[in-house]
Amino acid sequence: MYILAVAVGVFFILSAIAKLIKKGMPRSGEEASNGEILGQFLVGALLTVMGWSMGLVTGMTTGEAAAAQSALSYVVDGHAGNPVFAAIWRAIIIWCAFLGTIAFFRGFLILNKATQGGREAGDDVWRAFWHILGGALTVQIFMIWM
Repeated sequence: MYILAVAVGVFFILSAIAKLIKKGMPRSGEEASNGEILGQFLVGALLTVMGWSMGLVTGMTTGEAAAAQSALSYVVDGHAGNPVFAAIWRAIIIWCAFLGTIAFFRGFLILNKATQGGREAGDDVWRAFWHILGGALTVQIFMIWM
């Protein structure tokens, strides 16, 4: 998943550079705003370092992982005695972490769409914010339980 995020991030960065070059050319037919170029470049840069940026978002929201892990440790111990429940719990954790990673990645794609402008750009920024925050929290919470 992170390799795909890096590839899309590099594509966004190269696209922003291409728009910047096109903007500097005389008599270019398509004019991109500075905010659009900067927003696309920022989203591309964050996607290229998705692992770091996910850790940053979860660190800002949850604080230290060791304290949360000790507070939630009773959940794992409750299913550790039965191997069937342990396997089911592990599958749920893996799926939630996978869906959280997808939501985090999708948040950056929505944010890139919002930087392009349009009639619903304000709604897209909030949707992107909640996708990024929710995805990071989902991955963080379920990684603590593992």
